Amino acid sequence: MKGLHCIIWILCTLFTLQTAATAATMEERIAAAGAAMALDPSEKNTPEAPKEQAAAPWDMTKAKPVPYAVVQAQKDHRATTGRTKLLLRIVPVVKGKDGKLLPMYNQDKLTKEQLAATVVAAAKYHAQATSAQMVGVALQTQYFSNHGAARLAIVDYAPDGKGVSGKDNWRWNMFSAAASGPSDAELKAEKPGTIYLSLEKAPAELADVVEGSAPLK
Repeated sequence: MKGLHCIIWILCTLFTLQTAATAATMEERIAAAGAAMALDPSEKNTPEAPKEQAAAPWDMTKAKPVPYAVVQAQKDHRATTGRTKLLLRIVPVVKGKDGKLLPMYNQDKLTKEQLAATVVAAAKYHAQATSAQMVGVALQTQYFSNHGAARLAIVDYAPDGKGVSGKDNWRWNMFSAAASGPSDAELKAEKPGTIYLSLEKAPAELADVVEGSAPLK
């Protein structure tokens, strides 16, 4: 019997040692697997890169219009609609010591809000002054007789909200402005068609709160 008990004790001991070895091996395997996962970038939960925030719509309602002079005005009466369209080209100016109007320099200091406010103010003022049903305004860097100067801002305005045809459903259209004007060096070197400024569309619903202002004489 004692021999049998010895055999059983030896077998139990071996089983316990095997179990412990198996458990150790399993823990090692789990630890090794975890380490491999940690080293594998495809399995890591990396934080997402911050998404770019959409640019906030720019607001020109509090901007002050830039002094301007009208360099060209064309009136187009359309018999088919009975409506009159006024097309204006204007340029930013300053008054010299003698009272004469001079081209405005440092145009690159102007903001797009100021540029937008200027065409809006001009459109509203000349619509009231001429009773035109639609006014289109282009603010240019300077005057060229062949229309080649870069545009700083543009807008179409129909006070009655019926557009150019009288049947459209818009009050403000084609409303956009450049980020700024050209530098003095660019302005001096500008020739017809040599400067092109990208125009950013403005929120048309903001335009009506800008008061009109008379052009410089």
